[in-house]
Amino acid sequence: MYGRTFGNVLDSLASRFPREPALVDGDRRLNFTELVGQIRAIGQGLRALGLRPGDRVGIAMKDTADLVLAMHGGLWAGVTTVPLNMKLSVADHRYMLTDAGVSVLLYHRLTAEHVREVVDGLAIEHVLTVGEPVEGLTALNVEEQAHEASAPTDVDPSAPVWIQYTGGTTGLPKGVMHSHSTLLTTLLSCALEFDFEPGERHAHVCPLTHSGVAAMMPVWLRGGCNYLMRGFTPAGFLQAVERDRITSTIVVPTMLVVLLESPLLGTSDLSSLRTIVYGAAPITSSTLRRALSAFGPILIQSYGQTEVFAQISVLGKADHVAAAANPALLTSAGRAVAIADVRIGDDDCHEVPDGELGEILVRGPHSFLGYLNKPAETEAVMTGGWLHTGDIGRRDHDGFLHITDRKKDLIISGGFNVYPREVEDVLDTHPLVRECCVVGLPDEKWGERVTAVLVVDAGTDRPALAQELIALVRERKASVYAPKSVHFVDAMPLTSVGKYDKKALVHRFGRDPFVAQDHHGPAGTTGVCRPGTSLRVIDISKEGKIDGHQ
Repeated sequence: MYGRTFGNVLDSLASRFPREPALVDGDRRLNFTELVGQIRAIGQGLRALGLRPGDRVGIAMKDTADLVLAMHGGLWAGVTTVPLNMKLSVADHRYMLTDAGVSVLLYHRLTAEHVREVVDGLAIEHVLTVGEPVEGLTALNVEEQAHEASAPTDVDPSAPVWIQYTGGTTGLPKGVMHSHSTLLTTLLSCALEFDFEPGERHAHVCPLTHSGVAAMMPVWLRGGCNYLMRGFTPAGFLQAVERDRITSTIVVPTMLVVLLESPLLGTSDLSSLRTIVYGAAPITSSTLRRALSAFGPILIQSYGQTEVFAQISVLGKADHVAAAANPALLTSAGRAVAIADVRIGDDDCHEVPDGELGEILVRGPHSFLGYLNKPAETEAVMTGGWLHTGDIGRRDHDGFLHITDRKKDLIISGGFNVYPREVEDVLDTHPLVRECCVVGLPDEKWGERVTAVLVVDAGTDRPALAQELIALVRERKASVYAPKSVHFVDAMPLTSVGKYDKKALVHRFGRDPFVAQDHHGPAGTTGVCRPGTSLRVIDISKEGKIDGHQ
C-alpha cells in the first residue's frame, strides 16, 4: 500500500463496487456508493472545521453505522482519528482525549450522556453529534459536504492517521500510532491471511474499535459486506448466520465457549459459515477440539498486538485439521504471516535456536510509529529495531510459534521461574475444566505462590477436583509448578477487549490470607489432606477455595 492513503482506497471502492452491498446495521443498509458518499460528507465536514493532517478527532460511539462512517470519515480526510472503546470508563476517556490533544470529538445519541461527563472541563474545541439529530445538541455539518468526489491531496501516507489506545492492563493506556501505510499494509495482510473471498458477508460481534478494525476494510477490499451485530449473543449470532448467510466472523475465545454451550447450535443452519477467526486471548485445546467438531475445518487463529494489529502469525484452517495427527498444533500460534519478520530472541535480540525459549520479536512494514507522548517507552519496546512483544515463546522445527507466556506474567516461586501458560496447558487437559487462568499471588514463604482460578462444570466435587489437579500438574511438570491455591469462580473477569483480567484476579484473591499448613479447618470449613500436601477448603458463597502446600 506504499503511496496510498485511506482516502484513495475508499474512493476506489465506490468506483469498483458501486451497487454492491457494503454495510448493514439492522434496517440500515448501504451500498458502496452510499457508504463512500456518507464517509466523504463526514470527512469534508471535518475539513470545513479547519482540521488538517496532524489534527486529531476523537470518536465516542457505540458499534453502529455511525461509528463506521465517523471513523472512516476521519481517515478519508487525512486527520488523525482516535477511536474510543466505549466499554472503558469516563476517567479512561478523559485521559485519552487529553493525552491525544483532540480538537474535535464526534459522538451520537447513544453516547450523549457518557460524553457529557467525559468533556466536562476539557478543552475540546468542537463536540459534535453525527447521525440521528439530538435536540439541543450541535451536529457536524454534513448536509452540504458531499459534492467533492476525491480525497484530499495534502495527505502524507507516512504520517500518523490512527491512534488506538491499549487496554491499560500494564498501567496508563498507551496511544499506539499508525500511519496510512502501516495500517493499510496490515489490513491488506488481514484480507489475505483471514482467507476473505469476493462477496464476503462478515458478522461483527467484537468491538469495532478493537478486533472489528481488522475485518472492516479487508472485507470491503474483497467487495464484501460488513454486518454489525451491536454486540454478541449466541442466539443473535446464529440467527444472523441463517438469515443473512454470513460467511465469516472474528470472535474471542469466550464467545466460542458460549456458542458451543448454546442449545441452538445443533439446530442452526451454519452451512454458509466458512471462516471463524479467533484471537486476542488464550484458548484451551479442549475448546478448540469441541469447536472443530461443531463447526468443521473453518477455524483460523490470529496472533498479534495493537502495535502490529492482528498480524504476527496465523494458525490456518489446514493447520487445525492437521492437529488431528499432531495435537501440539492446537497449542501453537501458527506460523509468521507473510509481511512479518518474526524472531525468537534473547535479551540482546540475537536469535535463539529452534526449540529454545526467548522473547517473540517482530518487524515489518506494518509496525507502528511509536507511542504517543512516550518516547522512552517507544525506545524500550523497539530496542534493536525489533518490536519486543513481551511474549515468551519458542519456534519448533516446522516454523510454528508456541507462546509460553507474557514476560510480565512470570511467577517466581521459591526462586524458580514458572510460566502460567505451562500450568494452564496441563489443567486444560482435565475434562471437567472449562476455563483456567493461573496467576502469582504474594506469599511470605514462596515470594509468589502459583494460583489457579477455574471455571468448572456445575455439580463438580471441587475439593476432590482441586486435589486431583494439583497432583496432575505435579506429575506432568514438577512440584514447583503445582498450584498452591485453587479458586473456583462462575465466570472469569474480562478486560474491555475480552482478555482474562489477571489484575482483577490478583486483586480479588491476593488479599486473602494464605492458609498455613494446617488441614484442620475451623468451624464452617472442610479439611482434606493427601500425603505430602495439606489442604483447606473454604466455602465462600458460590466459590470454593483450596490452598495446597508442599
